[in-house]
Amino acid sequence: MAAPAADGDEGWEEPAAEPAAGAGQGLQPHFSTVEAFVSDYLSLVSEVRTGGPLVWCASWWAHSEAVARLTALWLAWEALRLEPATGMSNWWTLHFDPHMRVLLDAERGPFASCTRGQHQEGKPGPLPLTEPAEDWKTAPVRRPVPQTG
Repeated sequence: MAAPAADGDEGWEEPAAEPAAGAGQGLQPHFSTVEAFVSDYLSLVSEVRTGGPLVWCASWWAHSEAVARLTALWLAWEALRLEPATGMSNWWTLHFDPHMRVLLDAERGPFASCTRGQHQEGKPGPLPLTEPAEDWKTAPVRRPVPQTG
């Protein structure tokens, strides 16, 4: 269960202390936190050459999207490490590769403001939102009708 966010982070929740993998089975995660996963595993097995179109921020923990994506990678790793045949292959291809493509994207990723591994303030902030209509949950969804022939 996620914990309420600290003051100043309304709308955000802290990730659960333990991944769902093995919950109820008494299995403990290999890594106790996302920080441990990033420092003791991900940073050691990732041989990404940064520069040009790829950027990494050493202060990854200061970027909310990066924290969310790296937590997702950690939780997926914890679950898939328990699958003996294809678990790790699936983690690399279905989780690591797509998340790292977004994280390291120097033009659009969460580290786009950071240069040469150095954290820079200036992140774009949250997505703009408007208040939904009162009946938005019950109003019919308008979808394009496929054209035949």
